[in-house]
Amino acid sequence: MILTLTNSEDATANYLIPVLEDAGIAVLRLDTDTLISNASVSLSDGCISLTVQGHQLVPEDVAHLWYRRPERLRFNGIDESPESRFAINEWSEAIEGFLAQIPRHRWMNHPATNVASSNKLEQLSTARSLGLLTPGTLLTQDAVTARRFADQFDGLVIAKPLSNGYIERPSGKDSLIYTNLAGPAHTNSLLGQVLLTDSRDSIQPFVASSRYFPCHRPASAG
Repeated sequence: MILTLTNSEDATANYLIPVLEDAGIAVLRLDTDTLISNASVSLSDGCISLTVQGHQLVPEDVAHLWYRRPERLRFNGIDESPESRFAINEWSEAIEGFLAQIPRHRWMNHPATNVASSNKLEQLSTARSLGLLTPGTLLTQDAVTARRFADQFDGLVIAKPLSNGYIERPSGKDSLIYTNLAGPAHTNSLLGQVLLTDSRDSIQPFVASSRYFPCHRPASAG
């Protein structure tokens, strides 16, 4: 059984989980923004269990844990008081205590591994060292070099942020910088890559129980 840890608004999980279920793979989804109202954690005689909507789990039941996109725990009956924050922290410790009993090799996207692999430049180096093909890539702060790179590929170059691209403002009017076609405004400092012209749709590889699922994900899937 695959235990999926995410949130109720995760469009990718919404798309992929039915694909896995159609292939006969059991999936249990835990949405952290609604989990408290549907779950309980218990420990007795050294044995820990998690019960979700009447379904009781022990760590041995989990063949794989997909750490997809969980959010901080929430509960409608809890406000921002110190007592409520304490209650949320207690819930977090209990659930994390259960998850910690699942061996790390069963995780996909273990938080510690995510931190180690979140750097785009390190990802490129690792991919090449493993023999994977990567698109032509340039990181530069020089406008002339950037334009030369774009001209080399007839302008079919994308620009993307090195970090997560999220800009948080005190006013609350936050912004998110997406991967875009590179234009004149991007050629002063950018991480550029050759555009894959058929990338409007994508193939999302998924490995579960030693089986490989190349899932076609149309751009319209979000």
